[in-house]
Amino acid sequence: MNIKLNSSILFFLRILKSFASIFILIITARFFGVGNKMDNWVAISTFIAAVTGIFFGSINEIFRSHFVSVLEKNGEKYALGEVYSLLFYTAIFCVIFIVLCFFGKQYIYKLFFTNEIGGAGKELFYNMLILTLPLIFINQVNGILIGILNSYDLFFIPEIVSIFTTISSIGILFFSVSYLDIYSLILSQYFASIVLFIILIIFVRKKGVNFFSNGFLPKFKDIKIYIYASAPLILPYLLGQINAVTEKRFINFYGQGYLSYINYSKQIIGVLQPVVFGVLMTIMVPQLTKYFVRNELENYKKNLVEYFDICVILCISIIPILYGGQYFICTLFFKHGNINDSSLLLITKLFGYYGLGFIGIIFYCYVGALYLTINKAKIYSIFGAATQVLILLLNFLSYRKFSVEVFPIIFSGAHLIVAILLLLILEKQYRHNLVFRFLKTFLITILLALFVKYFNEQTKNLTIISIFFINFLFFCGLLLISFFFTNNQIFKKFLSKSI
Repeated sequence: MNIKLNSSILFFLRILKSFASIFILIITARFFGVGNKMDNWVAISTFIAAVTGIFFGSINEIFRSHFVSVLEKNGEKYALGEVYSLLFYTAIFCVIFIVLCFFGKQYIYKLFFTNEIGGAGKELFYNMLILTLPLIFINQVNGILIGILNSYDLFFIPEIVSIFTTISSIGILFFSVSYLDIYSLILSQYFASIVLFIILIIFVRKKGVNFFSNGFLPKFKDIKIYIYASAPLILPYLLGQINAVTEKRFINFYGQGYLSYINYSKQIIGVLQPVVFGVLMTIMVPQLTKYFVRNELENYKKNLVEYFDICVILCISIIPILYGGQYFICTLFFKHGNINDSSLLLITKLFGYYGLGFIGIIFYCYVGALYLTINKAKIYSIFGAATQVLILLLNFLSYRKFSVEVFPIIFSGAHLIVAILLLLILEKQYRHNLVFRFLKTFLITILLALFVKYFNEQTKNLTIISIFFINFLFFCGLLLISFFFTNNQIFKKFLSKSI
């Protein structure tokens, strides 16, 4: 198996999927804008993600490694028997959970909305919630099936199918919105999930996978193994999802439409973050872990600095465009349909804060990956949980005193502070001169971002095509500047491994 080639293809496929997700964002902004309907959708999407993360997130993270381990030690029959039990009890849990949500939907509503939005708004929330809940089970099954295919060295098929279903769901959304209004979002998600499920089942069957090879009777002891294996990761997932839900509740304090403002302004950063993290986890972690295990400290330090240079290139070339070109980006993506000028202005402002704060996210991902390479996942997990607690606490203390702009500042600032703390407590032999280089990169990025912002302010009255051309030239120039602050050879090395 060619690891470099596989990593390159996976990286490319994830980029494609990210572009498809951004296009869905543009379509959503065009048709639904901001307001009660979109606030309900954001709240329900957050609830679904929170439930999935709390109950299944840690299991999903260890599924591949555990399944492969059992497959190698005990054979396919035993491993698939465990998976069958996991699927069976997942179905039982989801049915019970959906019934409980049906009878307790008013309490779920109160989790997010501190202000009453009227009977019609409540009914819309209740209807959308009940219709969306079965997606928890379908998506969880899809995740397990993808994990099984990955374990049998089928990496690309799930990614390609996922891109296809995402693009197809855009068409479903586009043609059904005039008939179903906000419910078209639910229809498009069901279409994508069910088509993905059918295709995954076809490929699983082609691999000769038989979930009933160990009998039809599920065993509870089989899922206990997954629960025990995933237990150390439960706390960060739990705190992260609690934080996501409470954040939405705090934001709703400002009034109708504010959930939509935050959702739009945060989405593009939300698309970029897993791509950055995925690249570091796919390329940096395996290579540096190899040097750490072999005790090749010089090679470890050399590559550690080189991968830091990748983060420098990302920061200097991307963040000034995200912050400085905030008006251009938000106008391009969101000035459609139901978003008026005042809404666009607030989205642009929030987007700028998230864009500038992306520097904290990039280095948080880098430092987290670094800790994984030196076998200190527990410390990373503890600080990950602390990050969520810090965000939750600061949000609670701030939301009544400050405007909604405080949320991106707290989110980005907390990740930046924790990244610095993780660097400072790192053993000196691994820390090298990363703290100094981080501070230098931070200052350079901020100065460049302010310069690009000032220039964009002076040219905002030009045509959108002219502004696009100007920001493209800025990006090219920033890329060259980033090479000046790094070793030019690293870019060639990075390209050969990931693109």
